[in-house]
Amino acid sequence: MGWINFYNPTDDWYYLVEKEKTIYLQNYNKVVEHAKSKGAQLIGSYKCRSNSEWSRFDVWEFPSIEIIVEMNNQLEVIGHFQYFEENHIMGRK
Repeated sequence: MGWINFYNPTDDWYYLVEKEKTIYLQNYNKVVEHAKSKGAQLIGSYKCRSNSEWSRFDVWEFPSIEIIVEMNNQLEVIGHFQYFEENHIMGRK
């Protein structure tokens, strides 16, 4: 499964103090590493501020939709969606 994740930081992200950002990023990296251990591959992360309503996007490949759902559930647990608004696109080769 191909998965493109477009995202922007929310105001809450900018109000976090550095210690809180560090803790969040450590938790986020654990979620990403767990997905990778299940076969997910992060193809690349891109900035696109000048030509899109989204400031960044990531391109992933996942072996199954279940791993995408699991990763998003874990992101929910760490408060990810409080700090980033997102739009996702999925597709098969």
